[in-house]
Amino acid sequence: MKFFQLPDDWQEQLSAEFPLSSISLRENSGVERVELCYLDITSILTRLDDVCGPNWSLSTEPNFPKVDTIYKGNNSEKENKYSVYAVTSVVISIFDWIEEDGKWKRITLSSRSGVGGDNISTADVPKSEQIDKILKTAHAEAIKKAAHQFGIGRYLWDDQRAAQIKKAIKEHTTLPPPKTNISLIKRIQAAKTKLGIKDNSELEKHVQDFLSSEDNIKKISIRDIASSQTLLEMFVEYLEA
Repeated sequence: MKFFQLPDDWQEQLSAEFPLSSISLRENSGVERVELCYLDITSILTRLDDVCGPNWSLSTEPNFPKVDTIYKGNNSEKENKYSVYAVTSVVISIFDWIEEDGKWKRITLSSRSGVGGDNISTADVPKSEQIDKILKTAHAEAIKKAAHQFGIGRYLWDDQRAAQIKKAIKEHTTLPPPKTNISLIKRIQAAKTKLGIKDNSELEKHVQDFLSSEDNIKKISIRDIASSQTLLEMFVEYLEA
């Protein structure tokens, strides 16, 4: 029995923008201090669950994780004696089901891997909780990198969009809508030509017909509303009324 149908647009759903409340701002730890838009690991895993349901898996690649402790010597009291490095690599796989000879067969649609690492320096013998912490950090980093290859949170690395997000968070202002898919614009233009629609005022009638369609209304979810700042504000106002 097939329990879950992976949506046809699963790739688009995975790469959709997150609500502004899911994003925080943090400085990187590099030499050049840069403020980055940060998406926590829980939001990423929730996105995979929401879109793919049970049709995704996470596994650690063979021979990982690795933990190496390097003894640095003690030439000076100010120097640390130990450096501990944790590295891991994970694979995120997304699959679906096909019917073959009356039986359901699982097929992998796509797999992406990611590597993550972390380290500590300490003057004493490393404690187990310290090693556990860097292992968890390395694991979370690996998951983020694998998810990024599926498009999850990738828009945060667009300099222009990231600047808009930072401004909206700091100034508590409305975030402009995301960039429009160019291919969809071309399809709209082609449809307008086919239907003989000359301008947006004529297109408005079709917009109203679309919004009043019961079938279309049933397809609109809270995720769709949350991805549009305008719709989200209207929905909140509706709930507050």
